[in-house]
Amino acid sequence: MKNKWLSVLLCAAITVSLLTGCGEQKGADNTASDSGSSAKTEETAPEAESSGKVSFDLSMHVANVEEQEPAVHAVVQAYMKEHPDVTINLTGEETNEHYNKMKMDSQAGTLPDVFFNLLAPSKEMAAKGDLYCLDDFIKENGLEEIMNENMVKSLEVDGSVYGLPYQKLVTGFWYNQALFDEYELEVPSDYEELLEAAKVFHENGIVTIAKGAQDSYSVWGTMGLLCRFGYFDRIDDILDGKEKFNNPDFVNFYGKLDELREAGAFPSNVSTSTYYDAKEMFMSGKAAMFDSGTWESAYLESSEYKDDIAFSWGVSFEDGVGDQNLSMQVPHAPLCISAKVAEDPEKEAAVLDFFKFYYSDAGAKIMIENLCTPPTNYSGELEEAFLAEHPVFGKVIDAMNEDTVSPVMQPDNVSTEAYGNALYDSIYGVINGVYTPEESCSMVDDEIALDQ
Repeated sequence: MKNKWLSVLLCAAITVSLLTGCGEQKGADNTASDSGSSAKTEETAPEAESSGKVSFDLSMHVANVEEQEPAVHAVVQAYMKEHPDVTINLTGEETNEHYNKMKMDSQAGTLPDVFFNLLAPSKEMAAKGDLYCLDDFIKENGLEEIMNENMVKSLEVDGSVYGLPYQKLVTGFWYNQALFDEYELEVPSDYEELLEAAKVFHENGIVTIAKGAQDSYSVWGTMGLLCRFGYFDRIDDILDGKEKFNNPDFVNFYGKLDELREAGAFPSNVSTSTYYDAKEMFMSGKAAMFDSGTWESAYLESSEYKDDIAFSWGVSFEDGVGDQNLSMQVPHAPLCISAKVAEDPEKEAAVLDFFKFYYSDAGAKIMIENLCTPPTNYSGELEEAFLAEHPVFGKVIDAMNEDTVSPVMQPDNVSTEAYGNALYDSIYGVINGVYTPEESCSMVDDEIALDQ
């Protein structure tokens, strides 16, 4: 699937769907975000702007939504300003606390009206009837015409959709051009150039790729490199038990990580560092590259190196498998609606109308203004003044406009949450020097066997 940032909307009109979708709803009884403060926040429209006639809750995965998810916060505020009879109780909790709470709420039948959640547990919730089906909403509002197919169907269970991405997940490697220039290095386009750069940087006390294993999920760009070894060509057969994760191609990739480790490409304290430690290392000019995503655009623009920071999809491999011209522009975790919302027609109508706004061009424009990549294909033009004011985000847009091929989803989202964790651990197992490439691949096979 070819990705284009400024594609043209084909939808001529958007109609509010007040239907529950998928026929009768089943009963509901059965990226990094800051992991610092666990304080819970709540934000609502000012009393003067809201009559309180209809209200619903929206729960996010960060402690301070306004600061940590400004695009979501801005869309919510804009919607309430246009709809003073609707109050959205926007709440947030620290990432892991939020995910654990969603699991417990699912078990207790007390899920929030609308909530952010990881894809794998969301699929489990949908399978047992906890989530509101969006099939009719998608059809009524023409979302299949304004979103890429992998975005629309990312949370599909038994042929129906139960959640939509809250944004497009765009991941890869940030790099500091100034450091490459200082040591007379080209920004690497292939693995051999990356390995040679790692040796030069290591000799000069510079980390090549900032990473922090304490947040094991922080392997976004690295998983993109794994895709260059035929990951999506064979993962279905691997999950079905027809092949093994411990295969020559994947072992070859993990061997590359091991070579980079031996060349000193990663921080010496990577095993005890967090994602946020890695980010600060890159921000301060102590690392040439940083495995992350576009959600850091605004923060990186506060760096003294902001004019030198750019974005890359990662290197190609001469001995890779399949198309090496890959980008990671995939569905982010979904916004889900509790199935119980259908029990209150007024609330149901308000929630669906908010979703209509969120996934419209108006919502997309607000997200872009807050340096976020929206889940829909925005039809408008980005002003030169905006791009000049936000040079880091502008370079992301340049990368997204490149003619590349993107997989249907992130590699960790193909199966269960436990599988994703095993994938993270296998990558960091090699980067930390704890496991050989073969041992790391076998560790993933062991988890797959448990899931079968």
